[in-house]
Amino acid sequence: MKKRIAFISLMIFNIIISSLISSAYSKSYDDSLMKKSQIEIKDSNDPPTLETYIDDFIHKKMEEYHIPGLAFVMVKDGEIFLSKGYGYADVTEKTAVKPGETLLRVGSVSKLFTATAVMQLVEQGKLNLKTDVNEYLTLFKLPENYPEPVTPHNLLTHTSGFRSKPIGILTRDEGERKPIGDFLASNMLPRSLPPGSVIIYSNHGFYLAGHLVETISGCSFEQYMEEGILQPLEMQNSSFAMTDKLSSSLANGYQFINGNYEVVPAEYSIIKPSPAGSLIATAEDIAHFMIAQLQRGKYKNQQILNENSCAEMQKQQFTNDPKLPGVCYGFYEYKDYNQRAIMHDGDVSGFSSRLFLLPECNLGFFVCINTGNSILRMEITDHLMSYFFKRPEDTSTKEIPEDKPFKETKLTGFYRGVRLGLDSFDKLTYTGEVWELTENTANSLIELEPGLFKFPQSNTKITFREDEKGNVKYIHIDAQQMPISYERLAWYEEYLRFAELWYGIFALIFFCIGILRPLVNKIRSRKNPVPAHSRLIRYTKFSATIVSIIYLTFIAGFAPAFMMNEEQFAFGVPFIIKALLVLPLINMILSLAFIIFFIKSWKDEHWNFKRRLGYIFTAFIFIGFAFYLNYWNLIGFQY
Repeated sequence: MKKRIAFISLMIFNIIISSLISSAYSKSYDDSLMKKSQIEIKDSNDPPTLETYIDDFIHKKMEEYHIPGLAFVMVKDGEIFLSKGYGYADVTEKTAVKPGETLLRVGSVSKLFTATAVMQLVEQGKLNLKTDVNEYLTLFKLPENYPEPVTPHNLLTHTSGFRSKPIGILTRDEGERKPIGDFLASNMLPRSLPPGSVIIYSNHGFYLAGHLVETISGCSFEQYMEEGILQPLEMQNSSFAMTDKLSSSLANGYQFINGNYEVVPAEYSIIKPSPAGSLIATAEDIAHFMIAQLQRGKYKNQQILNENSCAEMQKQQFTNDPKLPGVCYGFYEYKDYNQRAIMHDGDVSGFSSRLFLLPECNLGFFVCINTGNSILRMEITDHLMSYFFKRPEDTSTKEIPEDKPFKETKLTGFYRGVRLGLDSFDKLTYTGEVWELTENTANSLIELEPGLFKFPQSNTKITFREDEKGNVKYIHIDAQQMPISYERLAWYEEYLRFAELWYGIFALIFFCIGILRPLVNKIRSRKNPVPAHSRLIRYTKFSATIVSIIYLTFIAGFAPAFMMNEEQFAFGVPFIIKALLVLPLINMILSLAFIIFFIKSWKDEHWNFKRRLGYIFTAFIFIGFAFYLNYWNLIGFQY
């Protein structure tokens, strides 16, 4: 099964299991109607009961998932309602996690702070959310390859049209980090889709948003965030840049291998600091930010956003489909238990987190664990939602009428995530991340309403978007996290995507042309000497052999790249791969020489029908492989 299918299946499975567990904990609910600000909240003023409920669940899950440490904080009505630390920040030293002291890498939760900074500039009249970003940029400009401009609105809603490019975005050497503008000037991605067409989660989009903050404010991003957001919120133990003072309180990130907790090596964004994920903070400091968001931009006597800006930041700004949750400015929506929440997840090596707000209930929580586990935060969310709210009726457990399943064969085919980068050779790392929607799967979908479907026995909802010809172009999925979209592969890509198979076939052919055929000819010439060939014939044969051997060397040397994933390329391209990328360029020249030699020697009496046919086949193989390499961005240095 493809990795993408396995991931979705695991995610759906865990949502189901989490729902069953939380049901077992559920208690009787008050059926009376409550005011909007208290939407069916139960026991909201009884922390010990809630604390026991949370403790039992988290202790059980930490043991199940081998979680070394976890920080949890809940806010309600402008105050920290519950603050808990579990396990260890340092397993070896037995240093306990303390929500008010332990520093955590919150990853992409940082984006909410960057979005807040952008909204402050909007308030000040220095930035317009619907203006072309090129009007603000000075170091570089975005290529205008679509009529629609990229705006700050697009950046904050992940609708700029930028796909992912993970190559070279991380480093383990603090000294290699670059200022935001310098990095973007030489690494800005092209727009792969029209701005405003579909949600594509984009770190680069938030790099650019952070650069706008620098350019417009006239000070560094780090300084702006410190003075404009962190200090007013009294986030005294938080920063977008690591300092010696803070490093001693930073929790270790771990991975559990062979029964032991191993520290994940420190890694940094190549950008210093990264508006998309560099924030380090304590859980209680993050609580100050949540309180401000829930109190209409106010924390104590500090107003970091006015009420209108805060409301604008939290309302839906774009959705892939009106039937599904969408995105706000920085936040994305969660809809379940008949409630609407706004949230953001964070994943950085060794840490996983979630910030979750219910604005109508003036309630929110933040959880961060010091290991890479994105499932637990989903289970904690479902566990808490089932505590506070009535569980909606689960129709997926009822018998489904025969005419209820959706019968449609035009949906079947192969789809890839829209975030997957197509402009560099790391495209190879996605060969296993293509989702095949089979006829059985399509027919098993349950139609909840016209155009809205769900997977059987789960809450995962799905819609389809058609192009102007009525063909399915996108699949949109609500899996209670960042909106996920898949685009349909072109018919020819369904066959080209089997990179390992095709490279194996080409390798076999090149082996026959470059090694086996010359060897056979050598053996035959010893038994039956042949007259000397003309110079053009010799050049033709020799160039065919050399091109084949070079391609064979390239395929063999590049084989490890098939085993690498995007995280490994995040630290840059290994030297051996850079060296290997020279070979296809050399072979472009040698292949052209081979074809010229072959054409010029066409009338030579050496060429009988069989030999001409063989070398015509060789020419087509060289041309075909060049096109195939170009499909995978392996002609030149495309990274």
